Amino acid sequence: MKIRHWVWLWAFSKRLLQKRFFLCLLCMFPLCSIGIFYYSQSETPLVQVALFNESGSELGEQTIQRLIKENTAVHFYETRSVEELYRDVQRTKAECGYILTKDYQMETILEPPRWREAIHVAESPGSMLTGSVNELVFSAFFQIYTEKLVLNYIRQPNVLEPGQNIEDIVHEAEESYEEYCQARGIFIVGNRSDLDKTEQATLIRQAHNIRNVFLSNMCRGILSVLILLAAMSGTFYLLQDQKTGLLLPLSVSRRPVMEFLEILAPSLLMGISGMAGLVVLPASQPLWKEAAGLILYIPMSAITAFIMVRIIHMETLFRALLPLLALGALLFPPVFLDASVYAKILAFPKYLFINSYYLEMITGDRKDFLIMLSVLGILLVLLLAISKKQTMIKNRA
Repeated sequence: MKIRHWVWLWAFSKRLLQKRFFLCLLCMFPLCSIGIFYYSQSETPLVQVALFNESGSELGEQTIQRLIKENTAVHFYETRSVEELYRDVQRTKAECGYILTKDYQMETILEPPRWREAIHVAESPGSMLTGSVNELVFSAFFQIYTEKLVLNYIRQPNVLEPGQNIEDIVHEAEESYEEYCQARGIFIVGNRSDLDKTEQATLIRQAHNIRNVFLSNMCRGILSVLILLAAMSGTFYLLQDQKTGLLLPLSVSRRPVMEFLEILAPSLLMGISGMAGLVVLPASQPLWKEAAGLILYIPMSAITAFIMVRIIHMETLFRALLPLLALGALLFPPVFLDASVYAKILAFPKYLFINSYYLEMITGDRKDFLIMLSVLGILLVLLLAISKKQTMIKNRA
């Protein structure tokens, strides 16, 4: 870019920085990123798991109480109905849900036809932690079931010597069992408690990583929409300046470049603000990758906005289309989740929005980078073709 282009770009940027609303918007994303970073350091339970005792059995109630009381890696809670459990899982309030069915009974749970139907598991879409939670649920059942086996064995005839108080020994056995479980000591059926400790530590790490990746990707997705909207806001300044004749003193050949710089200025400022926020996210990509993604995406957004304002000459229509564009950029691209994974038909509208290419490039590989580079090249060629055609029309006029 020539020096005069930098001067114009700085002038457009300076005009924006004098507006309080735009300054607040620039500060918002870094502040949100810092808040998410500190939130990611918290040690609060990360995984919500719903439970429902459909059987109403004592074994089911004891299993639920043990899960709620003893696990710190996840937050187990009991629902009031099966419908509530499925609703929480469907809305991803709960990572998964466990229904203790009518076959979850102490007397019949190990019978071959019934044990497979004793517990029903409901998973939320895209759940990655259900396998680890299964281990915790099985552990709770295993401890309760084996304790009852031990106590029932003690109560059998000819197990204790004559004259011994059975109830005292049963009470002592219960205390010893709980002591071994809580102290992570050696138990007669294996050191299951130590395994539980390892599983819970693994589960905590997995949940931290998944939460951090989700929050970071969500912030990156919101930033992609903000940059696109910033470029669109630049078109409104351009339309106003065209009315006031700000760029009329420039020659017809120079005018398109200055008009593009006016659209580029807000998206560039938003991109710089976004870069400051991205580096503090808990699951940010390497610095060079984040920077490369923004270096490609910022001009893509500005070119897209410039093409739209060149095609749509009516300001009223352009303003009416902007909310639809913002809504589509939030829903179809993988801002919060990739809907095309669940419905392949949504893959087509997804790639109509340029922030899809940016988000996939950041989390993807070299192929996604080349695709984004190709899309930028296509947009650039289209922009040059439209600008050249309109310049020829103006010269003839």
